[in-house]
Amino acid sequence: MNRKRLAGFVALVLVSSTLAQPAWAQRFNRVRPGAAEGVVNLPYTISDTQGNMWMIYNNGWFQQQGGNPTFTQSAMLTVNGNQPTQNNNVANLDSKTGEVVLENMQAPGNVAVTRRIKIDKDAGVARYIDVFRNNGTEPVNMTAMIQSNLNFGVTTARNIGDPKRRGQEFAWTAQTGNNRGAGFMFAGKGAKVVPVLNYVQGNNVVSATMDLKLPAGKEAAVVTFYYATGSMELAGKWALDCKESKLLADVPKEVRRVIVNFPINSDAALGLDVLRGDVFDVIELRGGDQLRGTLKDPSWKLDTSFGPVELPADSVVALLNVGTVRPRQLVVTSGAEIFGGQLASQAVSIDLSNGQTVSVPLAQVTRIGYRKRAGEPDEIAFDKPFVTLRSGDRVVVHPLTTPVDFVTRFGTIKIDPKTLASLSLSAENQPTHQVRLTDGSTFTGIAPVDAFAMTLAGAGQAREVSFSAASVARVQLDKGRDDLDDEVDARLTLDNGDVLVGSLTGTVKLATAFDTLTLSAGEIKRLTPVVADSEEGTPRSTDVQVTLWDQTSVGGQLLDTSVDFRFKSGQTARLPLALIQDYVQPLPEPSATVKEKILAIVKELNADDWRARDRAEEQLVTLGTVVIGVLTDARPDQPPEAQQRIDSALKKIKQANAPKPAGGMPVPVMMKD
Repeated sequence: MNRKRLAGFVALVLVSSTLAQPAWAQRFNRVRPGAAEGVVNLPYTISDTQGNMWMIYNNGWFQQQGGNPTFTQSAMLTVNGNQPTQNNNVANLDSKTGEVVLENMQAPGNVAVTRRIKIDKDAGVARYIDVFRNNGTEPVNMTAMIQSNLNFGVTTARNIGDPKRRGQEFAWTAQTGNNRGAGFMFAGKGAKVVPVLNYVQGNNVVSATMDLKLPAGKEAAVVTFYYATGSMELAGKWALDCKESKLLADVPKEVRRVIVNFPINSDAALGLDVLRGDVFDVIELRGGDQLRGTLKDPSWKLDTSFGPVELPADSVVALLNVGTVRPRQLVVTSGAEIFGGQLASQAVSIDLSNGQTVSVPLAQVTRIGYRKRAGEPDEIAFDKPFVTLRSGDRVVVHPLTTPVDFVTRFGTIKIDPKTLASLSLSAENQPTHQVRLTDGSTFTGIAPVDAFAMTLAGAGQAREVSFSAASVARVQLDKGRDDLDDEVDARLTLDNGDVLVGSLTGTVKLATAFDTLTLSAGEIKRLTPVVADSEEGTPRSTDVQVTLWDQTSVGGQLLDTSVDFRFKSGQTARLPLALIQDYVQPLPEPSATVKEKILAIVKELNADDWRARDRAEEQLVTLGTVVIGVLTDARPDQPPEAQQRIDSALKKIKQANAPKPAGGMPVPVMMKD
């Protein structure tokens, strides 16, 4: 399956302990006793309870000594082939997080690198967070690599599949020469950005490489975990069972916002620095003082840009007072909604832990946080339809019921609301709007509406509201698909990067050098415009190269300058050939004659003689991938015996055509094209 490198990079976090299951994750975010803020000299040594010493050297790389060390020179970082330079041999110690921080190391291209290293002494865990900042005035393309060495070599290794993204790996594990398991988690489960892993079977060196594009003045931060366990199986279990939200819970908010290889969950998903209490509710004052007790207000009444709302106190988890001239309140709910506006009450009542009730003027408050409630999850599963406003508000809504008109380069499409996953009206570096359909299609255009009439469905109570189009940043109605399968999903790519998931329909007439061919669009496996022989590379509007289901390849000129297209979600469009960059159909239909032959064999799958049934199944498997589409379409109408035979044949065909790594090595971790 073809994958490409996406923007991002990996910072390695190294672990060494005989862990069964990460009870350490609950300890990891405690500040270590004796951790004091200040300057430390390098190399800086930290001893863990496993008998190992972690020695952090200049530029942030480390090695283990003593006990049974798993890693030698590790976490060695290069940017465009060069190590970041450090002008001194010292680091800072952050008393709040317990991190050793190496700041503003210089890398090529005006890139500054900050490495944040945290070690848990009890579990023998180290966390590396590398923050890259472009200090220049122009975008920077950089290739970053981090390399680590295992002390005893590797006898066998494998990748761990991401349970949230089919076809993607997020961790690597190995059996080492000292009969221990080692591995690292180089991305969070469900992450959109993963590295390219570089490893040679039997070697003791593993590295990860990624390409990263940093706009001027922007930052990106990345995290990965290395660890050693009793076996390779335990190493894989550790990666699958750990909770990323706990591993990153103490990361400063300014760093959390720019992490690219871990999905940000729970409070961090709000993009806000919310305050929560453990045993008591908390009010934080502007001077930094905190009052603890029990908040008394039964509800929060707020005047928002889309009308008044009243939020029950048991649905609210936090409040922030933002702004200085005329402060605005942001009320955060347990459903991850954010309501912004002016509170009706200008004071907050709280019963202090000593029994006294006080009323605190809102003007003196910076943040308010409710205590963690019983049964409250660590991570908020935010999977409901919602609207995000440019002001930062995020509210849950009922799905749309009326079609959405969307003007594209290839005409106006009336989008069925059931097929609309999201509509972004403020995409970064994108002057147009962007639509994402439930079938995985993404394309740009303009939504010519003045307002969105919707119904609130969350803590704001069920009532109709109208959001002005100018105030809306994003409408998210469905999770959609992020896991397009190169072996199944047909797609058409336009010259501006739009991807339409679906198939060509109807017939096309192709004028060749020898005759005019009438081709069924369903039989086309690939169609690509022929690029003109010019410096500009301008495609000729009607010259194409066509590959059919049986690998017949022929070039010619389409007699029509447009083609008919049907999205997988059901919508149709007519696309100018001049806009098409490529069309690929992994499962083209065979010709009518071959299709009849396949269907005739399918009938034999329910024959009285079991030998005839076996023979028919074997014939279908022999025909290969060309039968997949026909069998899939025919299956629902077949009796149970034939359906079981079809399932068996499809499984055998897919197994026979699955990509196999050479020499037993793991398939490299790469993103899809």
